[in-house]
Amino acid sequence: MAALPEARFVDGSGIVSSTKVTKSPREIEYLRTAGGITDKGMLAAIEAATEGGTDNDIAAAAAQAMFHAGSEYMSISPIVTSGRRSGVLHSTHKRVPLVRGDSVLMEMGASYQRYTAPTMRTVSIGEPVDGVRRLADACLTALDKVIATMRTGVTADAVARAGWEGIDLAGPGLVFHGVFAYAVGASFPPGWADGTASISLGNQTPLIQGMVFHHPVALRRLGEYGVAFSETTVITEDGCELLTSLDRRLFVR
Repeated sequence: MAALPEARFVDGSGIVSSTKVTKSPREIEYLRTAGGITDKGMLAAIEAATEGGTDNDIAAAAAQAMFHAGSEYMSISPIVTSGRRSGVLHSTHKRVPLVRGDSVLMEMGASYQRYTAPTMRTVSIGEPVDGVRRLADACLTALDKVIATMRTGVTADAVARAGWEGIDLAGPGLVFHGVFAYAVGASFPPGWADGTASISLGNQTPLIQGMVFHHPVALRRLGEYGVAFSETTVITEDGCELLTSLDRRLFVR
């Protein structure tokens, strides 16, 4: 500034982020392809979730399916956590045997041209233990309400309020992070969020056509069990399009 006294300096630190808020048609096509690959990985994971196996078996099946279907090196390795460890935030596979009554929480996202479309699903090994079905119903209701509310012009706060109507069905004493979505797009390890937008209470940012979100709706009874479901979506003029499409329900194996 001393060397250029006649120049006007403007803070440009937000230029890249503002450009990334909405995705171009080509970027959305990459994300759509990534979502299809993610679905293949999740389906393989669900099929590998059997009593007597391990959480590593599930992660291995998911990774193999996604790489075989065309995924690049992923921003986050497949996350699989079971039993009481499913009630611990950000735990993942660690050679743990699967036993009857386990809740198995799974999260993964394939990478295509460095674009990631993640998804989360939950499997119960045998009939769900008390509380798991209730948590699953609350998460699924919340996710359904979020997806039904999203469209161009609606605020992030309004979407979050719809989501909380579902979360509240689960009752007290549970852990929920309070975020119903965060933006995804081009990504590199160790994460797939692109940091441009989120959906939570109090956020009055209006949704814009072309925004892409991952919706991680998870509930945990800390250290006992947890469930989670999610989709990746793109905002359209009159709603949103699902970029991941695997059957959304509590799977019982």
